[in-house]
Amino acid sequence: MKTVHIVMPCFNEAEGIQEFIDEIYKELESIDFEITVIDDASQDKTAHTLSLLEKKYNTFHYFVNTKNMGHGMSTILAMNKGIESGSEIICTVDGDGQFLGKDIAIVISALRNEHYDVIEGCRVSRNEALFRRIVTRTVKWLVYLTVGAPPTDANTPLRAYRRDTLSMMLVKIPKETLIPNLFISALSRRLKVQIKEIDVTSLP
Repeated sequence: MKTVHIVMPCFNEAEGIQEFIDEIYKELESIDFEITVIDDASQDKTAHTLSLLEKKYNTFHYFVNTKNMGHGMSTILAMNKGIESGSEIICTVDGDGQFLGKDIAIVISALRNEHYDVIEGCRVSRNEALFRRIVTRTVKWLVYLTVGAPPTDANTPLRAYRRDTLSMMLVKIPKETLIPNLFISALSRRLKVQIKEIDVTSLP
C-alpha cells in the first residue's frame, strides 16, 4: 500500500498520456505513490499505451471499461479504486495532460504537510472560449447559491483528499452523475471540511 494514490479517468489520450505519466513520475520521485488510470473504452491506442506504461512502472495500473461510461462515472470509479487501495491520500486528475506534473506534486505535498482535508488545484490564466468562461462562472455561482461559499474553480479535476474525507463524500454522490467534481465542490463546503485552494497552471 502506497501513501498516495493518483487516480485519473481518460478517453482517447494515446497521443499525450505517456508524456503526462512520465512527467508525474519525474516530479513525484521523492513521494511514495502509485497511479491508477481508468480508460473509458477509448477508440484509439490509449489501452496499448497504458499497457506499455504498466510494464515501465511497477506502481502503475490501469483498467479498461467494457463500454463507454462517460467522464463522470469513470471519475467515480477511479476515486473508488483509490479508496479501495487503502492509501492515506487520494489525488484525482484527468488524463488529458492539462496540468503540470510539478503542480500535481505541489497539491499533494500541501495535503501531506498541512492540516487540511482537501486541496483544490484552481486553474488560473485559462485560455478558454467565451462559452466555456460563461459556463465556468455559472457553475461557480450555482455552488455559491447552494452552499453560500463560492469556490474559485468549482469544476477542477485536480484535488487531493484525505481518504476518510473522500469516502464520506462519495457515498453522497449519485453514482451515475455527469458532474462529480461540481458535487464535490458543493458537498465539501456544505460539510465544512477544511479546504485549501492553490493556484495551478492550466494548459490548453
